[in-house]
Order: sequence, then structure tokens, then C-alpha cells
Amino acid sequence: MSDNFVFDTIATLLRSRFSVPAELIGPGTRLAELDLDSIGLVELAVALEEHFDVDFTGRVITMEDRLGELADRLTAERAR
Repeated sequence: MSDNFVFDTIATLLRSRFSVPAELIGPGTRLAELDLDSIGLVELAVALEEHFDVDFTGRVITMEDRLGELADRLTAERAR
């Protein structure tokens, strides 16, 4: 599992920018469960790229991704 900072940052972003209720956010939660549309998914990817200074070009974030998996990917990307 990723460090808590990355997951907590994703959770904060989802709550503040996308108005996702805190009780819906957990490591096993799929993005599809958060009622994001395709534009929201792109906005989330861009926000994460900007916040963590990473590049998701060539990597796909899908509605089936779990938040914990996304945090793990970001943690790995930050370590590069």
C-alpha cells in the first residue's frame, strides 16, 4: 500500500474538488463508485499530475481503478 500522504491527498482532492462524501472514500473504492463522469476522470488525472508533479501520459486511469491502487501508482511514480 502507498504511503498515507498520497492516499490522504487523493481523498482531500476528491472531497474538495469533486464533492465526494468522505464515507465513500476508501482504498478499495473504485472510481466508478464515486459518480465521476469521463470529464471528471480527466480532471482528476490532471489535478493529480499537477499536485504530485507526475506525468500520466501513456498511462490510463479508468473507472475500474481502486483508490488504493491509484495511490500506489502515484507513490511509485513519485519515486522515479
